[in-house]
Amino acid sequence: MVGNSKKVAIARAIATEPSILLLDEPLAALDRRTSDYLREELKRVKLKLGITMVHVTHDQTEAMVLADRIAVMMNGRIMQVGTPYEIFNKPQNEEIADFVGVENILSGVVRANNNGVAGIEVDLGGYSRNIFAVSNYHAGTVKVFIRPEDIILILSENRGESSAKNVMKGRIEALDDMGPLTRVKMDNSLVALITKQSRESLRLQKGEEVYATFKATSVHVVR
Repeated sequence: MVGNSKKVAIARAIATEPSILLLDEPLAALDRRTSDYLREELKRVKLKLGITMVHVTHDQTEAMVLADRIAVMMNGRIMQVGTPYEIFNKPQNEEIADFVGVENILSGVVRANNNGVAGIEVDLGGYSRNIFAVSNYHAGTVKVFIRPEDIILILSENRGESSAKNVMKGRIEALDDMGPLTRVKMDNSLVALITKQSRESLRLQKGEEVYATFKATSVHVVR
C-alpha cells in the first residue's frame, strides 16, 4: 500500500509539468523490489521529460544511480559537491569518506614523489612496505582512502600473478556474508568486498594468509 501511494504522489507531482521537482526521501519505507522499480521509473522520467529534480536521500545507491551531481550535507552544511564518481571515489575528507563507504582509511607520510612517473610513495608506519598512489603531494602527513571493492585478494602461492602496484600481506580475521558479496576483514587493517564467486574460487577461510592487491589509481590521498 505504501508503494502504491508513493507511485500516485509522484505521478500527481509530475502531471503538473513542474520545471523543478523536489523529492524528500521518496523511496523511504519501501520494500527492496518496489524501491528498485520506482528508482528506475524516476530515472526514466528524468531522462524523458528533462525535469530538474532535487532529491533528498540517505540511500547511497539512489544517489549513485539517479544523480548527475551530489551534495553531501552534514550538520546542516554542504561539505562537498561533485559527480557521483567524485563523491564516492574522491572524498575530500575522512568524514565524507566514511559516510560514502570507504572502509579503508589509513594515516601515512609521503616519503617520495616520482614526478608523475609512478605517483607518490606513502609510508603507513608499522606495515611491511609503503604503498603507491597517484597524487601531487610531495611531503607531509596524509590520509589514504581505498574503497573495499577496489581490493583484490590473491592466495600466497599466486602472488606473482598480480600486476598491481600495491601488494599487502594479511591474515583473514572475519568473513561476513552479505548475499552476493562477502566482506573480508584482515589483520593488516584492510577490508575487502569480494563477489560470492571469488570467495568460492579462492576457498577463503578465517585465519588464512592472503595478499591484498590494488592499483595506485584506486588510492585517494588527502591532507
